[in-house]
Amino acid sequence: RKGIRGASIASVGPCLVMLSSMLSLMVITGSPIAWLRVNVIGGVGYEIMGASFAADAMHIKIGTSQMSVDYLCVATVVMTTGCLGWILFGALFSDKMDKVNQVMAGGSKAMIPIVGACCVLGCYSNLVLERATPFGPGTVAAVSAGALMILIQLAARRWKKRWLKDWALSIAIIAGMIASMAVH
Repeated sequence: RKGIRGASIASVGPCLVMLSSMLSLMVITGSPIAWLRVNVIGGVGYEIMGASFAADAMHIKIGTSQMSVDYLCVATVVMTTGCLGWILFGALFSDKMDKVNQVMAGGSKAMIPIVGACCVLGCYSNLVLERATPFGPGTVAAVSAGALMILIQLAARRWKKRWLKDWALSIAIIAGMIASMAVH
């Protein structure tokens, strides 16, 4: 029974996240590119950032009629070539990451997870704040999804409901989208 539950969560949960990610990327790049990028890369955070950089460089506002075939080509090239840095970094420096962790944490093993968590928090905060300002649907989505995520995590911890913790991200993303539509 535990195996079935675990397999269900492991297969359906990420699919919902991927689907919501693909829907958000479709607004920026259209269906075929969004489908390709999310299926190949698996994460939409960088893809949205790359497409946004392309739009900013071309002085185009995302989601408007200014988006053209030229923008689509530039965004696709930026998203594709931007991933090369990760591949090269991984290939060249994976074996040296233990040393990097030690230097960044000041030699303290207890600080390594804290430094890592702070780096992730900083990166995602930058992405969220960019979309959440000025006040609008993006702000409502970010605040409502963030608040719901905190509430779900607290509820899961208090009532010891592992399934709630496993589904928290999917629930928060969908709730954020619904909340932003109410303002839009």
